[in-house]
Order: sequence, then structure tokens, then C-alpha cells
Amino acid sequence: MWNPAAEKNKRIEQLNAVAQVLEGMNHKYDLPPEHNNPFCAIDPNLTIDEMGEKADLWEKLQSELLPSIRNQITALLTSLDLHDLEKHPSPDLDATLEILSNFDRTLETIVASTVSFALRSPLPDEQHDHRLKNLKSFRSSQLRLKIKSLIHSQIYSLFECCEELLTWCGMSIGVNDASVTRQEASNSRQQIHRLIAHARDSIDNAIEWSRRSGWSIIREDWLWVARSFNEALEDLTELTNPATLSTLDLASLTNNVEEESDFVNITDLQTRRNATREKLVQVAKSTIPLVKLARILVNKALKIIPQKPIFELDTEISSDTIEQLRKAFSPITVNLSTLACHFQDIHRRHEGITIAARDYLRASVVGLSEAMYSLTDLAFHHLPSLHGVKLDSPESDFNTWSLTFKQLWDNTVARSLHLISSFEVEPEEILQQDL
Repeated sequence: MWNPAAEKNKRIEQLNAVAQVLEGMNHKYDLPPEHNNPFCAIDPNLTIDEMGEKADLWEKLQSELLPSIRNQITALLTSLDLHDLEKHPSPDLDATLEILSNFDRTLETIVASTVSFALRSPLPDEQHDHRLKNLKSFRSSQLRLKIKSLIHSQIYSLFECCEELLTWCGMSIGVNDASVTRQEASNSRQQIHRLIAHARDSIDNAIEWSRRSGWSIIREDWLWVARSFNEALEDLTELTNPATLSTLDLASLTNNVEEESDFVNITDLQTRRNATREKLVQVAKSTIPLVKLARILVNKALKIIPQKPIFELDTEISSDTIEQLRKAFSPITVNLSTLACHFQDIHRRHEGITIAARDYLRASVVGLSEAMYSLTDLAFHHLPSLHGVKLDSPESDFNTWSLTFKQLWDNTVARSLHLISSFEVEPEEILQQDL
């Protein structure tokens, strides 16, 4: 005899059972750290032939295993009945369990293959692996990081959201008013859709990246740097915009007049803030040429590196050189971003310049200058000497240009530091320093 209550309880138990499977899969597929590899010797003389087994693993990862994850998360979406966003899901639990079983085997195989490829002998020497094409040290390291990020950031979050969805589906069966639990299930479904979209993109990007040449990867990183310099210019220009400054000034004054009216005249307050603003604008304006010079340098570097097809694997540069070039502009972008944020923070608070704020600005500009010296040495001396790099003018002209660049940079930095040193700090800060 059919028993509705028993059927409901059975369905709830089944939903909870699948949720427990998902819970068990969460955080199951962790990769060991790269440095946890004491028994694998580095061989500077490895050849492509000696890396044959790893070449097979690489091909399997990019052509079979990673695409299979993409297919399985799509199948999971179907089995959980999540394609129709307008209706409450009714998961096919048997199909879901089968998909999760396949998913489990695939992830275990991916982890094992990644460990064998990236962390087990034979391992190439990053300074002498230029002839190893797609088996270079930096590729195995980056692939390990990309797979780790995929599993930790997206797959684990996907399992967690699917577990929550099934839990809410079970709870909606056992209550009279299911509006709240259905809404929570709907929220989980939306999050699952977002996570699956991100996971698909990550998989596609990892596969596409794995096939790109070293020079293409460097070019992609440097194009991102050029875009970040453009954004920094926009931020600094906006900071020096009179209309923006007036709006910020009025908002800050309105927010703080009541607090400060007991101990300072509003006119004095406005005068002090205007003086602070004008000095900040001067320093921000003096920083703009630094950003423009940095942008000129990255565009110059982009022009002289080899213009090879994206997927033509190179045999000229080692992993060590590739990583140096990829990260060459990082100190500049970090320092510029930090400096721009500090400008905005000081101006948003719209208070007088403190000793700490002045010293921080000075340290940021000095750090920017030091980072540029390291970068120019790489760009003007190391990069032109690499095989395949072609200068767009005679070497003598390039050297002259590099000297002119350094002089412009030094003069611009000196102006910024002079302006920062001229800041008058708040009297109370001076008193505190003297105590």
C-alpha cells in the first residue's frame, strides 16, 4: 500500500545520502606542495626523448582528462535538474551518483597524473630546459598551479553548493511552508551555474595556455601590464580632476563639520583641506609621467620580442628566463597600484598629511624607482641579448634611447620626492614626534 509519508522520508534520506557523498568528495583531491619533493634530482641534461612518459601524461591531461571534467560538470547540472531556472529542481539521484563516481575517478587520475608530471623524476633544470618545448619546468609548475586552483577554487565550491542544494531540496519536502527552503535551493542553483561557468572557463584557459609558446605567454602577461598602466593613468588623472576634487571636498566637509565644529573654525578647516588637496594633486600629477614612462617601456619591450605564431613552441629560452620576463614588470605595477590607492585614501579622508603618510608616499616612490632600475637593466641589457629578439633600430640607437629613458625617469622621480618632502605635516604629529 502506497504510503505518502514513507515515500517522502525515503526521498529525504536519498537526497541526504547523495549530499553526504558530495561532502566526502570535498577536499579529497589535494595536490602536495611543490617544495615537498626531496628525493627527485634535477637533471640539466634531459632530452625530449627521456621525457617521453611525461609527454604522454601532458597530452592526456590536456586532451582527455581536463575536457572530461568539463563534460562531467555539465552532466552534473543535468542530473540535478538545474537547467530550467524557473522551476524547483527534482534531481535524478541515481544519475547523480553515477556521475559523481566517474567524477571521483577522473579527479583522482588528474591528481596522480599531475604529481607524476610536475613532481616526480625526471625533472628538468629550469636554467637549462630551453630545448624541452612543452615539457619545460615552468610549464609543469604552472599547470600544477592551474589544476590546483581549478580543484580548490571551483570544484570544491561546486561540490559544496550541490550538497547545500540537495539539503534544501530535502528540507522543502518535510515542511508545510516550503517557500524559504525553495528560495535557498534557488540561490544554490544560481551559484552552481556561476561556478560551472567559471570552471568551464578555467579548463578552457588551462588547455589553451598549455599549448601556447613561451614568447606568447610573455606577450600576454606584458599586454596585461600595459592595460594596468592605462588604468593607473585613468585613476591618477581622475584624482587630479577639479570636478572630482570639489565633490570629494564637499562630501568630506559635510560629513565631518559637526564633529569638528567644537574645536576648529570651519573656514580654517576648509583652508587646511584645500592646501592638502593642492599638494596631493601636485604629487599625483608628478607621478603621471612615471606611469607614462613605464608604459613606453613595456610597449618598447613588446615590439622587440619575437613575433612567432601563438602555438609554435620555442626552443630558445629556458624556464628561468621565461619566469624572469613574465614577472619583470610586477614590482612596477604593484608599487603604482599601492601609490595610487594611498593617494585616494589620503584624499578620501581629506585630513592633513601626517608624518606617517608623508613617509609612506616617499617610500612608495623610492620603491617604484628601485623597481624600475631592476627592470631597465633587464629590458636594456638582458632582453636584447636573447635569441630571436630584434631591435627596431640599430643597437647604438637603442642604447642612446635607454640612457635618455633613465635620465627622464631619474628627473621625474626627483621631482616627486621633492614635492613629497615639501609637505607640511600636522602640528599635533610634530608634537607627538618631539615627545
